[in-house]
Amino acid sequence: MPHYTQILARTDRPTQALSALKGLDVYVFPHSPAGTLICERTSETLDVRIIIQVARGISWDLGRGRAVLAIAGDEEGAGFWCGLFEGGASRFTHNSLTGPRDFAEKSASPAEVEALCGYFGAEASSQSVYEALAGDPAMSAMDRHAALARSLGLPAWSPGIGYSRVVEGRVPPEAGEPKRPPRSLAELRPVGEAPADVAGTSDTLARFRHLCGESFSFLEKDFGFRKEPYRNPVDRFPQVIDNVMVIGPGYLRPGYKNAYMVSYRGRHLIVVIEGLSFGWRTRLCLIDRGGRHLDLTALVERRDPELLDLCRLAEGQREQIPIFAEAVRKCASDVLSGDLSAISLIAGLGPGFSFSAFSLRPEGDYVLALHGPRGRLRTISAQLRHAALLRKVKAHLRGGKAR
Repeated sequence: MPHYTQILARTDRPTQALSALKGLDVYVFPHSPAGTLICERTSETLDVRIIIQVARGISWDLGRGRAVLAIAGDEEGAGFWCGLFEGGASRFTHNSLTGPRDFAEKSASPAEVEALCGYFGAEASSQSVYEALAGDPAMSAMDRHAALARSLGLPAWSPGIGYSRVVEGRVPPEAGEPKRPPRSLAELRPVGEAPADVAGTSDTLARFRHLCGESFSFLEKDFGFRKEPYRNPVDRFPQVIDNVMVIGPGYLRPGYKNAYMVSYRGRHLIVVIEGLSFGWRTRLCLIDRGGRHLDLTALVERRDPELLDLCRLAEGQREQIPIFAEAVRKCASDVLSGDLSAISLIAGLGPGFSFSAFSLRPEGDYVLALHGPRGRLRTISAQLRHAALLRKVKAHLRGGKAR
């Protein structure tokens, strides 16, 4: 039977959801007060697991505090499903879809509807939302969606809109023109080119160091930072340890030191730029003189949220390193000068974009062990934890070889 799916990301700005859509086959409608309406191709199989996976992934990328509402419905029947996600976690589900997929029906309770409405502000009426979802079972999915849209303040034209209708051109004029979102920063603004003698070489390390040196030169010129001497290029991947080939993160390999790291040391702060994932990712760490990782992401989000959107969207080190440097220069000049009152410590792991992008504590220990303030307790503790972890790895390798 004909069906449709759609996803509404409750964003404040048109650029806010762009990074979450990289790699997805989607159309995006013009931003509205309700957020960004997205139509994704694969979820129209009407296997709810697919739209759950897509919506959950978008909400993880957007981080905590930003809701993502996903909807699936029959164009000609009564089956209707909706779910809300925040920070990668499910916060609300209602389902009346039945049929060959044998979906389990689940009616939202009044308390769950109250929680849903909390993400849509005081204008949302929990009573009317509950009636829209749990009312007349014979109500068509389109009518149910329309009633839900009125109650939550969703675009009035959105019921029934899905990827297939966009492709077929069956979109009401008031919706505006749906477009493919940009896949990288280069589609929105020019990205600088490296000099020919660097750009034309196959030496990726030389390109990385040049890009860091050009982009972060203001640290030396304007703020008195000193660039640390480069480490010898000893990053070997994979690596043989005790006649066993080790494939895995560098911080788990004894003797490994990532050559794709550039460090600037100032009186009050250390800035570390690290290249990861064979050129596809960049990690940017700000470390205070006490050896604590600082939350640059929250600072940029507060001072220039549109710039943070561009940082999220940047694809690969060629785009990421210059825009990350721009974020530091524009949003953290007081921090670079020694006033750390405006920047907080990194609270912990969680969903959403982060310049530091640590997925595990050992990654933070690895950076701190190599580049932290010398002689400080936190640096020494990180070095000890890192050494202990490597001893466990080597013991495990020996044990595996013995077996």
